[in-house]
Amino acid sequence: MNLTSTSTRRHGHTVTEHVLTAPLVHGDTADDRTIDVFAREYVPLGGEDLPALLFLQGGPGHGALRPTSPTREIGGWLGEALKNYRVILLDQRGTGRSTPVDAAVPLPAEYLTHLRADSIVADTELLREALEEKPWSLLGQSFGGFCITTYLSKHPEGVAEAFFTGGLPGLVPIDDVYRATYAKTAVRNDRFHTQFPGSAQLIRDICRHLDTHEEFLADGSRLSSRRFRMVGMNLGRTGGFDTLNYLLEDPFHTVGGEKRLRTPFLLHVADEVRFADAPLYAVVHESIYGTDTATAWAASRIGEQTPGFTETIEDADPVYLYGEHIRPWLFDEDPA
Repeated sequence: MNLTSTSTRRHGHTVTEHVLTAPLVHGDTADDRTIDVFAREYVPLGGEDLPALLFLQGGPGHGALRPTSPTREIGGWLGEALKNYRVILLDQRGTGRSTPVDAAVPLPAEYLTHLRADSIVADTELLREALEEKPWSLLGQSFGGFCITTYLSKHPEGVAEAFFTGGLPGLVPIDDVYRATYAKTAVRNDRFHTQFPGSAQLIRDICRHLDTHEEFLADGSRLSSRRFRMVGMNLGRTGGFDTLNYLLEDPFHTVGGEKRLRTPFLLHVADEVRFADAPLYAVVHESIYGTDTATAWAASRIGEQTPGFTETIEDADPVYLYGEHIRPWLFDEDPA
């Protein structure tokens, strides 16, 4: 185990970057593959003796927060935390600077089995020991909460306290999990349509257009109606309703007597539906709900049983935008 640390001053804080060499496969001495585990530690002025708070990012498949200004990220939850803690922002393995998965470098499925919560927790315990930290506090957002439950199960001796902001693994079959999430997503769609009258018909019009016309994104891939509906991930984000409303403001224009989607609209949609910057999210997202059986594309199976979320648009049903529902066709339509 090798740890290197370098410090600088940023945003009025001491910022230390830690890079730990960790085994790819914990507990297997016959496997000599290693990865880097990266964490960025923020220490407020005079706060060298504060307890440590480890932040576990949501996702899965996304690197930790990259603060850019003292009035933006550090002015939010991170600023509040820094009043009482030294905050360590961990890039979970496969993300950020922790030997990231890259769409340009294909990997065998076996490699992906070592990027789950159990391995992430083993990394964090190695990091805590290397930093000679006492049991630390944990803050988990979304998938980070899944990691916390794994941490509390496997290494409770390393945890002083734990804070969850949303993410808890289900204790019911995955089909029931997706039935619940589709029901909640339907409620969010209905609230969006109520807040922005006309949006339901506009979404239907865009989907009908994409089913009968070829429209392409900047990466050269064709935009299908089902892929467009993935912009619905915004329904669960802070400010997401406004983001969607602005996206839908003026999507069509006429070119040579034919209705087409505007270039700015296609550019903004591309930013919402591509996974080039986090391909790991799409690959492993559903699997985090798995227990002792294969999930067998539950998001797709249950979606096709749920009015409003079927891929084929029916006149009698609403056309709902999808949430965090990854379906197998995505791997044919997204070049990443």
